[in-house]
Amino acid sequence: MLPDEIGTGLGGKLFLHACEIAETMGAEELYIVSDPNAEEFYRHMGAEKIGEERTEGLPERLLPVMRIKL
Repeated sequence: MLPDEIGTGLGGKLFLHACEIAETMGAEELYIVSDPNAEEFYRHMGAEKIGEERTEGLPERLLPVMRIKL
């Protein structure tokens, strides 16, 4: 998302569309390695944080791992 698109609802629509496609393909849940700044967005969309993952380039930076059941 571009900064001026944050808060417009476009990200939520795109995420729900991706969930619908995954569900039609037989997925029961999605795992998301998120940017820390997007963690709250995914929580708002119904995902839960299930862990953290280190980045390859910046090992001190932890990325939240999120899961959403479809």
